[in-house]
Amino acid sequence: MSSLLIVLASACAVPADVGHARGAIIDGRIAAESDVGATVATLKDGTLDCSGTLVTARVVITAAHCLLDDDWEALLPVSALEVVVGAVDATMAPEAQTYAVSLVWVSPEFPGDELSDVGLYDEHDIGAIVLSRDVTGVTPMPILSADEVEEQLAEGRMLQIAGYGVKDRRGREDNTMLYVAELPLIERSDRELIAGEPDGVDTCDGDSGGPAWIDTGAGPRLVGVNSRSVDAEREVCGTGSVFTLAPAYAAAIEAAIGEEMNGDGAVEPPPVERAPRTVGDGCSTAHGGDLDSPSLTLFFVFFALCARRLR
Repeated sequence: MSSLLIVLASACAVPADVGHARGAIIDGRIAAESDVGATVATLKDGTLDCSGTLVTARVVITAAHCLLDDDWEALLPVSALEVVVGAVDATMAPEAQTYAVSLVWVSPEFPGDELSDVGLYDEHDIGAIVLSRDVTGVTPMPILSADEVEEQLAEGRMLQIAGYGVKDRRGREDNTMLYVAELPLIERSDRELIAGEPDGVDTCDGDSGGPAWIDTGAGPRLVGVNSRSVDAEREVCGTGSVFTLAPAYAAAIEAAIGEEMNGDGAVEPPPVERAPRTVGDGCSTAHGGDLDSPSLTLFFVFFALCARRLR
C-alpha cells in the first residue's frame, strides 16, 4: 500500500438503493431519533456496509478496512461510496440525507492484512471520508483531545456505542436499523482500547467503523472507532470489541485533509437566502422589487453621495 492512501475525486449524489447490512449491536436497543446524533451509515455500491461518525460538518471517521476493496489491497473509488446521515433506518433515509464522497484517507500504517490475532496489537484501523457537501442540522461529534485521554479513559469507564450491524451473535440476520448500547472500558494501549466482556453486550458485523464515545463537560467526544472482535477469528459475536483510539490519530488526519478534528462540534446554520448585494467602500445597494418614483429619487441621491465618496 502507498505511504499515503488518499483518493481525490468528485462524485454526483444519486438516490441510494440501500440493501441489507452485510452483517446491530448484540443486546443493544434500537436507537430513538434523539440517539442518532453523529452516527452515520456508509454505503458501498449502494448497499449498507459499515458505520461511522460525523466529526465535522464534512468529515466522517470510520474503520480503514471499510474503505478498502474485498482483497484489502486498494482504496475503494469515491464513486462507490455514499454516507447516510441522521437516519434510524438507513433504508428509509431521503435523498437529502445521503451524501456523495469527494475524498478518502486511510492510515498509512494500516497493514491491509486480514485480522487474525487476539487483543490489542495496534492495527491502525482508522480512515476518514470527506463528503462532497456540508451536513446541516446534525451536530458533529469531535474527537476527544489527546491531552484528555489519561483523565477521561480510566478502566471501567462506560462508553456509549452505536452501529448499523447485525444483532444476532452468529451474524446471520440482516439489519438496517441503528442500535445503541453501553460497554465498559476494559483496557487500552496507546492506540487501541478493548470494551465489553465475554458473553455481554457487544458489536458485530456491520458495526465496523462505528463510534465509542463519552459525554464530557464540552459535550460528547469520540474516543474509539470499531475495528474488530477481541478474538478476530471468533465464530460468534460476544467476546468484546477492539476500538481504534481516535485521539491518537487526530493529528495525522488533520495533516492529511487539512481540517481540525477536535473542534467544538457547533453546527453551522443553513445559509439565509438574501438578495444579491454589491459592496463598495461602505456604500451598498440591495436589488429587490420595482422602485416607485420616491424610491427612485432617493436611489439617485444615494448614488450621487456614493459616487462623491469614491472620488
